[in-house]
Amino acid sequence: MKTNLLLAATAVIALTGVSAMAAPPMVSPVRHSPGKQVLYNQNDNPSYAYVNSQNDTGGDTANNDQGADDFIVPSGKTWKVTEVDVTGCCAYTTSITENVYFYKDKNGVPGKLVRHGSFSNLSGTGNPSFAISLGTGVRLKAGHYWVSVVANCDYETGCGWGWGETSTINNDAALWQNPGNGHGTGCTTWTTLETCLGGAYAGDFMFELQGKSK
Repeated sequence: MKTNLLLAATAVIALTGVSAMAAPPMVSPVRHSPGKQVLYNQNDNPSYAYVNSQNDTGGDTANNDQGADDFIVPSGKTWKVTEVDVTGCCAYTTSITENVYFYKDKNGVPGKLVRHGSFSNLSGTGNPSFAISLGTGVRLKAGHYWVSVVANCDYETGCGWGWGETSTINNDAALWQNPGNGHGTGCTTWTTLETCLGGAYAGDFMFELQGKSK
């Protein structure tokens, strides 16, 4: 089957063809939860390009792919991140959950998972943009980190969740990987979006971190 890898505001661009969408996706407004502080925000400057970051629950693991983007906890600060908000597109199903991962930086790519920084099968509010509660959250000391959001849903049911891109790059460029190379890009390890998908995708991912800082 064809799997949708790149999504734009007026078309779903498959690896071997183009099919029209019923309507362009809307970028959700930034959601500020009561009692939570905005720790980091690049959920703005939309480019209206979207890139799959998805586990295929139908079992075709070659299609599994993952996006990640970086952020910096300032010197002298400690963050407790309890929510991640992401802008997305085109899930076309309500049978979807999300995984969220926090990694330490290793020479400009995601390295080891942060302690208690892996969250699975969450049910974010909204669809296809999600406000994802992390419960008690994850504690991050000052330093350089990466966050990854992956949707869990079945390509066979028409689910092709894409993570929205900004038109700018903050810190290091966003990265993407498809370990099984089911999309045929050759990007089986962490690689920039521009290298994998072309210059039109040279941006960061849209996300916001909320919680507390001390």
